[in-house]
This record gives sequence, C-alpha cells and structure tokens, in this order.
Amino acid sequence: MSSSLERVLNWIFLLLIVTATVTGAFAGTMGEVSQASIDAAKSSVSLAISLIGQMALWLGVMQVLQDARNF
Repeated sequence: MSSSLERVLNWIFLLLIVTATVTGAFAGTMGEVSQASIDAAKSSVSLAISLIGQMALWLGVMQVLQDARNF
C-alpha cells in the first residue's frame, strides 16, 4: 500500500471514531458508546485468539510439505 493511501485510510478511521464519540456525547449516550467499544474490542481479541490456532496448524502443514519437497 502506498503511504498516501494509508494516510487517507487513517484519517477516515479517525473521522469515524470522532463522529461516533461526538454523536454519543450530544445524544447523551456516552455510556452505550463506551460499552459498545469495549464489547467490540473483546470480540476482536476473541477472534484473533481463535485464528491463531488455525494459522499455527496451517503454517505447520506448509512447513511439513516444504520439508518433504526438499527431502
């Protein structure tokens, strides 16, 4: 990815977070916004941990195949 594209994506992500926070503040629902962000963080960590096992399995399979090819 180019540096300018990464910069644009970072700004878009920041804009989404700031918009959600400001909207929650004006609507008086900061508690719900905070809880939703914590729930999303928990969900993303759970997903990452579940994918680690699958990734380790397939990396091991690929290593076995590569070693068999070079044997």
